[in-house]
Amino acid sequence: MRLSSLAFAAGMAISSASLLAQDAAPAPAAAEGPYKVVNSAKVGGEGGFDYVFADSASRKLFIPRSAGRSGGRIDVYDLDALKLLGTVTGGIGGHGVAVDPKTSHGFASSNPVIMFDTGTLQTLKSIQCEGSPDGIFFEPVSQHIYVLSHRAPNVTVLNSTDGSVVGTIDLGGAPEEGGSDTPISIWKTKALWPWSMSPRIK
Repeated sequence: MRLSSLAFAAGMAISSASLLAQDAAPAPAAAEGPYKVVNSAKVGGEGGFDYVFADSASRKLFIPRSAGRSGGRIDVYDLDALKLLGTVTGGIGGHGVAVDPKTSHGFASSNPVIMFDTGTLQTLKSIQCEGSPDGIFFEPVSQHIYVLSHRAPNVTVLNSTDGSVVGTIDLGGAPEEGGSDTPISIWKTKALWPWSMSPRIK
């Protein structure tokens, strides 16, 4: 009996030592992936966030902020240095931003939609849209801005040169966001119901 107890105790000691050695061993290094953080910046102030937009042509980052006590705005940062360049003001709020790099016109999916100059950050025009503007994107072949809404009409199409309303589309569903892989098609994400859009909208 005593020999069995000693053997059991020795086995427990060996097992415990093995576990301690495993715990003390350094964790394996994480595999390096293709992405890494190269810079960061703290964005403060009033207002919530929805979509941010990085314009590769102008190297600017547009961050719409929902209305606080001082009203909504769009904070504009240098995309490389992450330094604040300025602000599009006027109580616009908005969920997202789309930019036409040819005209340097930016559009905020507020209500009304605000058209602004991406160089001077000055407001150029207020555009009345039906529905509740939310997602927004630019299609470069037609030079149209697509403003998406959860309420009908679900899409308002704008001319990015002068901000005029080209037309509206009732999708019979509730789009959240969209994009273009021009010149082939326009794609959308859906919020509530399946739906589709013609690849080329006139």
